[in-house]
Order: sequence, then structure tokens, then C-alpha cells
Amino acid sequence: EKGESAARRGEPEEFLRINGDFHGAVASAAQNSVLAELSDHLALRVRFYFASAVSYRVTESAAEHRLIYEAIEGGDRRRAAQLARKHVAATRAKLVTIFSE
Repeated sequence: EKGESAARRGEPEEFLRINGDFHGAVASAAQNSVLAELSDHLALRVRFYFASAVSYRVTESAAEHRLIYEAIEGGDRRRAAQLARKHVAATRAKLVTIFSE
């Protein structure tokens, strides 16, 4: 909800912070210490790249986060994983486009 609100207000920097919190919460919720550690490390490395794409994907990312959250909350692990992969692929595709121009 916070991410969607930041998207509606046109605040990509705030969304970037919320995005990091969301990804960290998902990794923590998995109750997998290796995943949480990798997520923290990866977040530091990809923050620069995501900052380049955030203004292009803020609305879509917020909506994708909502769907992932709902799948997790509903206990649908398979759907959550599918949505997470789709989310990462969409962001990656946008980054490839941005850095190819």
C-alpha cells in the first residue's frame, strides 16, 4: 500500500526506499537465513540499477508488489514465486532497454 501511494504521488525516491523494505521483508518472511543474507547483499548491488528504472516502473512495480504480497498472505507459495520471477524479469527487461540506449 505504501508503495502504491508513493507511485500515485509521483515520488520515485520514496518508492525506492519502500521497494528495498518490501524485498527485505519478503526475504525475511521466507525464514531462510541464507536467502535473507543474499537479499541484503544483492540489494546493495542493484540499488543503483533499479534507481535508473524506478521512474519508468514505479506504478507497475507497486502493483506487482501488491500481487506478490497477496499471494504470500494467502499462502500461495507457487503463485508468489511465479509473480516474483515475473516482477524481476520485467525490471531486468526495462534495465536492458535503458542501458542499451
